[in-house]
Amino acid sequence: MLLRMPIGFSMIASGIAYLLVSRQDMGLVTEQIGNGLYNSYVLLAVPLFILSIPYVLWLDRALIDPRDRDTGHTLSRRARRTASLDLDRHFDRLGLGLTWQAVSTSYNDAANQQPIGGYALLGLRGSWQATPELVLNVKVDNLFDRQYSRTLYSFDGASYGYREEGRAWMLGFSWTPAL
Repeated sequence: MLLRMPIGFSMIASGIAYLLVSRQDMGLVTEQIGNGLYNSYVLLAVPLFILSIPYVLWLDRALIDPRDRDTGHTLSRRARRTASLDLDRHFDRLGLGLTWQAVSTSYNDAANQQPIGGYALLGLRGSWQATPELVLNVKVDNLFDRQYSRTLYSFDGASYGYREEGRAWMLGFSWTPAL
């Protein structure tokens, strides 16, 4: 049914469906759509929401045209293509998930003389409902400790990439007391 809708309606419907299933704040839909419409260069951003019990899959693909209208050059540090995939599964009190993100090549300078390589990252996450009020969360981003850069700097006539954060581990908890 969502596939026959215009792209804008599909984005809204899939966003609302995802937030309902994941029991998140509905205000996120408005915020994400507003952020997407703010950039007038967006040609296509189609999130595809697929619910296949007991898995939840969220796929987002964006193609943009980040050109300077006066020069025709690609805007600095703006990738033309991005994609992300989130896959989650819940087993009673245990939740597992992964996120894959890919970003295409961009340019560091307005003249498009300094290319910045694209990259792909993988992250894993898990949660455990210890009690009705307490959830323990663990997450690792950049699982393979991929070295990548989103901007360059020059020193002695050579360009170097700023190193982005490597593998990152996070441990947390959510406490929701019954009122």
